[in-house]
Amino acid sequence: MADSGDISDNNNGKYHKAQRELAKKEIHRLITSEGLTNAQLCQRLNIPRRTLERYLHEIFQEDSLLLMNPTAQEVAIETAKLKERLMERRQAVIKIADNESIDPEVRLQAEELAVRLDSANLKLVVLPPAVLERQLRRPEGIPRREVPTSVGALAVEASNLIVKKEEQQQ
Repeated sequence: MADSGDISDNNNGKYHKAQRELAKKEIHRLITSEGLTNAQLCQRLNIPRRTLERYLHEIFQEDSLLLMNPTAQEVAIETAKLKERLMERRQAVIKIADNESIDPEVRLQAEELAVRLDSANLKLVVLPPAVLERQLRRPEGIPRREVPTSVGALAVEASNLIVKKEEQQQ
């Protein structure tokens, strides 16, 4: 198609979407396979520079959307990793809660955090990550300690509690 002549969409004002899509595919191919400049693309495809710029904008916009929207498999993998990290932290937090030599207030915090980690893990199983993130956002006026801003914040809170326990033991 590169040498087949005029592929512009200038057909007496009529809009030809199929022809436009073919032109965008050809532009994308020429950029990636041959590395042509904008001037070379205009010359090769016999299209005005403004048309090329419009097509490039649309191509890059489509590519950006593809890159920004993860696949279902990527989301599932990341969710599984997060669940595993949460459960590892939960196990460490439960050890703190069960250790009678640690300050009772810290043990109580650990117990409460373990319950919240369980809740977050259950939500990861049941809800899509985007819904979960919206539900765990901190409402106005509630201190951070009471409602973490995200599942990731729960993991950070667990890590902080583990560090606090280690500092008390030293």
